[in-house]
Amino acid sequence: MTCPVCRKEPLTLVSWVYGEELKHAAGSARTADELARMSNLYEEFTVYVVEVCRTCSWNHLVQSYVLGTRGLKTQKPRRRTAAE
Repeated sequence: MTCPVCRKEPLTLVSWVYGEELKHAAGSARTADELARMSNLYEEFTVYVVEVCRTCSWNHLVQSYVLGTRGLKTQKPRRRTAAE
């Protein structure tokens, strides 16, 4: 899609990450591969997908979602019987 403001170039999708656990990485743009790696390293963070015009700097939030391991590591231990 071409920029609706300047109409000079196609828009670029950029994924920005935010979360308390990210510390210095919060507020940075990340690739899909980096997001996949980060989703296994951090408990929870939010990704904001923004379409951006590199010519006039117009931007628009397209989507936001949460990634991370929250809830994946908390499996209940298997109960044992007295015979085990």
